[in-house]
Amino acid sequence: MLWRESFVPDVRRKMRLPLASAPTDLILGAFSVNALREMELWVRLAREADCSFTETYWLQPDEAAQLPSLLAPSRFRAADLRSDRAEWLAALHPIDEARAFAAIAQPISPMLIVGPSTEDAWEEMTQLLRAS
Repeated sequence: MLWRESFVPDVRRKMRLPLASAPTDLILGAFSVNALREMELWVRLAREADCSFTETYWLQPDEAAQLPSLLAPSRFRAADLRSDRAEWLAALHPIDEARAFAAIAQPISPMLIVGPSTEDAWEEMTQLLRAS
């Protein structure tokens, strides 16, 4: 029998986010193209839960140039490519740039998950979204 360590997502609460306004319920974010696999999971979860979300990327210039060839054209057109990378990295410190994240889009986010979610964490996040 194989033993595997259980996975516990990096869940953060009451995180101050550098947001002026939040046009959607959820921010799905990545700082590197290495996070695209996790971003795909977040996009699927958000669509399935019928959440309004923004797929946001804070990429280095060389990675930003690659993004159009890595995303479907419709996703690339809808993606938000941001330049305030340093501000967001500081707000989410410490964060592994190869991880994607999902945050409830409020200046003080009640919940932010770095990396892939578990069913329990996603259920809690959707309950918080419905309550807000």
